[in-house]
Amino acid sequence: MAIKNNTATIDLDADFILQAYTREYDFVEGNTYKLSDRKNVLACFTTFRDYNDIEEHLKEILNLRDSLLAVYAYYPDGDVVVELTIKDELVNG
Repeated sequence: MAIKNNTATIDLDADFILQAYTREYDFVEGNTYKLSDRKNVLACFTTFRDYNDIEEHLKEILNLRDSLLAVYAYYPDGDVVVELTIKDELVNG
């Protein structure tokens, strides 16, 4: 993850993308707010699949996800989303 001007660039080509983030709310009018599209990334891990031991690699990623859930369970600044994206693509399958 490269950081440029407080903006994180996430490697979307990775096979596993694990992020923890919060979202901001934008004021609309009166007492109305809507969820913004901006993410405040607290943690991000990207990795490519280990084809030598796929099952162990997946277990490690899931353990890391569980750890992030535990760490951010009582985050003082609102709700934290822990999101795991797993790409499973077949080439010439």
